[in-house]
Amino acid sequence: MIINLDWFGCSPNASWETQIHQTLRSLSEFKPISRVSLRVEEDVSFEEPFHLTLMLSMPGPDVLLDGRGHSFQTALYQITQEAQEKLSQQTD
Repeated sequence: MIINLDWFGCSPNASWETQIHQTLRSLSEFKPISRVSLRVEEDVSFEEPFHLTLMLSMPGPDVLLDGRGHSFQTALYQITQEAQEKLSQQTD
């Protein structure tokens, strides 16, 4: 799996990167993922400052997901739940 992480308005954080990699490993159990592109954006001018955009490339249709939250963890959780739902529908 090739992983591309882009950070905007915030700096790379070892703890966040660990959480991202754990999430991607769990998602790859649903379906093999060949390439991942994740944009992590923090903009304090929004009510929910964290915005994550995730693109999963795999056999079959690619999956594009969007998550927002008051914290990085909230936005990542939102994206994870949505990804699990979409990937489980693709494998049915």
